[in-house]
Amino acid sequence: MISITIDTSGLTELEQMLKDASKQVISDLDAIVRAAGETSLAVAKRESPVDQGILRNANNLQKVEPMSYKLSNNSPHAPFLEFGTGKKVDIPEDFSELAIQFKGGNGGSFEEGLQAIKDWCNRKGIPEEASYPIFISILNNGITAKPFLWPAYKEGRKQLIQDVTDYVNNFRINE
Repeated sequence: MISITIDTSGLTELEQMLKDASKQVISDLDAIVRAAGETSLAVAKRESPVDQGILRNANNLQKVEPMSYKLSNNSPHAPFLEFGTGKKVDIPEDFSELAIQFKGGNGGSFEEGLQAIKDWCNRKGIPEEASYPIFISILNNGITAKPFLWPAYKEGRKQLIQDVTDYVNNFRINE
């Protein structure tokens, strides 16, 4: 499972404003953070690699607390598609702490992995006898990263920064 939490805890100017804020300001900011999370969720769904739709459907957004939302994907193979495997691992700097927990594989057996490739070959119309060499190639070389949460995080973060900046600037004007 991969999870990203979007919150406003690092914005010192905003924190000071919140100390004296009305419930309306908190509600407004919660809506801004939720909107950024919803944008991130839409990007994650759009960017998710699709075979059976399992990965795309496993993307979700959950409210953790006011002004804090968690974008996650609870599919067990999500981290391996997000970051790649073996020699093809590609971890964005902002995700290094998150990615390290998935190092070393998913604990599945050789037989389970081979069966997953056989099933994939059948869905794609590839002869089943190709499944063994494909699986061995994956074990030896890895799979290329197909990020979907990283682009979602970047887009949501960009929107959040812009929307909070606009809100703070507008708040000052209307004070």
